[in-house]
Amino acid sequence: MLQYNDSWNDYFVSLSQFQTEYEGAVGAIANELDTSWCKECAIIVNNPVAAKRKGAVEATVKLNHNARCIKVVDKSGKEVPSQIVAKQGKTLKIVFIANVDSVGYKVYDVQVADKKYGKATDLKVTEHTLENAKYRVVFNKNGDIATIIDKKLKMQILSKPIKLAAMHDIGMLNYPSWEMRKEDIDGEPYAYANTPEFEIVENGAARIAVKVSRHIESSRIEQVVSLESGGETIRVDNFIDWQERRTMLKAQFPFACENEKATYDLGLGYIQRPTNSENLYEVPAQKWADLSDEYERFGVSIFSDCKYGWDKPNENTLRLTCLHTPAGAFTKDARQDLQDIGRNIFSFGICSHKGALSSLTESESELFNEKMVAFQTSSRREGKYDDISLLKISSSGVAVRSIKKAQDDDSIVIRVNEMSGKTHRNVCVTMLGEIKTAEEILAANPDGIMLSNGPGDPKECVSIIKEIKKLYDSDVPIFAICLGHQLMALATGADTHKMKYGHRGANHPVKDLQTGKVYISSQNHGYVVDMDTLDDKIARPAFINVNDKTNEGLEYVGKNIFTVQFHPEACAGPKDSDYLFDRFMNMMKKGRD
Repeated sequence: MLQYNDSWNDYFVSLSQFQTEYEGAVGAIANELDTSWCKECAIIVNNPVAAKRKGAVEATVKLNHNARCIKVVDKSGKEVPSQIVAKQGKTLKIVFIANVDSVGYKVYDVQVADKKYGKATDLKVTEHTLENAKYRVVFNKNGDIATIIDKKLKMQILSKPIKLAAMHDIGMLNYPSWEMRKEDIDGEPYAYANTPEFEIVENGAARIAVKVSRHIESSRIEQVVSLESGGETIRVDNFIDWQERRTMLKAQFPFACENEKATYDLGLGYIQRPTNSENLYEVPAQKWADLSDEYERFGVSIFSDCKYGWDKPNENTLRLTCLHTPAGAFTKDARQDLQDIGRNIFSFGICSHKGALSSLTESESELFNEKMVAFQTSSRREGKYDDISLLKISSSGVAVRSIKKAQDDDSIVIRVNEMSGKTHRNVCVTMLGEIKTAEEILAANPDGIMLSNGPGDPKECVSIIKEIKKLYDSDVPIFAICLGHQLMALATGADTHKMKYGHRGANHPVKDLQTGKVYISSQNHGYVVDMDTLDDKIARPAFINVNDKTNEGLEYVGKNIFTVQFHPEACAGPKDSDYLFDRFMNMMKKGRD
């Protein structure tokens, strides 16, 4: 067991180091935020997810005065729903609703108040029910979640109660931790969590929660079921003192929807797998699993913060393996027959949705697993920002997977991927600071580079032209539009000139010189590439304007680079040239392969 103790020690040392780094980074950002307006207790809330969000955030604050009630306000003076969860002298544990931008930081002020937040919210709670704008949750006499009404869908999403089931777990004796037996998975549970005690532990304007305390044999189980004001997910936090040998604990989710296949998260995608078979029963998933009705009327996603084993015993049930204590020890040092014995803390969430699986599941699972974090600051500065967003992405169907410094220099690496198995176009990533050099772009190892449109005389973009020449010298596929088209031409030795009238509007015919086809395009430019200055060993005309014969696009020789003067992305506008984006994506795919 010594190696496990060493691993736990290293894990907590790493957590402590990361906390120090995190707090230091927030402190640096706090110096840029305006906290001068705060009267009592300035709180900086960090949203680590690359999507704007509104939800409950927990904070521990120490006030200057004793307080029976608080109010939380933003800089405009608007009060947000808040509540005190616990109090010890002037130190309070509070919950309030924060609205924070993508990968953002925002300042709130916690003040002493004469009364609780007074406006009505969507939350209602009794010892046996919880309710917000989306859900009504009802417990049965055994302490199980027996009913979940999705009020937006107007339907009960469960066919039977959600149960915690203890099942015999002999396992494969030669590899007990890693290999489960089909007969164990197929066996009936020998016990369920029972003899409940109910307690309302939170009843406020921001969040409500009921704690259900039960036992399975010699193990004590506490589940805190909570709903946020306006929340999309039912959260269940589990605290289990596990004492059962040769037993696995599974959470059973029997839904009102049926499908032969369920969908499982792989981290950078997902996979569909069928109902349990002889060779495929316990399967992995990272953050979520989903069962959607085969007719795509509705579905339910289950989120997990740290449990990764799932199975599907029939067409309407998912099961999450919460604890796994097999019979075999593997070795006398490993003692896998004692794994999970003792204190266990984990959470799962339930989120129903209309229609088939969509990016909603992925985005809500991110919010479930990446809570907003609050920091109290004593500084009072007239900073430059009321709030800060370090990064934004324009599409809710595309996720930012990581933002990090490059290994060898100070470049920033951003990794994104789509979340629903569909092509997404016109996706824009915006950062607080500009990306100024080609090295920063190439350091991210991009599949492709888009040079976008913009205003003005392209020759004035002297520093940008130098960086574009570096991009030209790389082997990365490049697609440039309008101003980007002109800048690439200037970077490779061609010239541009101002037009007498320019091209404006959504009905300009352009001719593809390779196919001879004519397309109607949207245009808005006053400068044009001078075709007489082109070096035909570098670039050749690909499109011309049918009306005045000016250049409308270039093909670069020996490079995966093409550029157009018109706007294939224009909305609303003609869609004749949408195929250019397909061409660009095919170029990127070939580059990856």
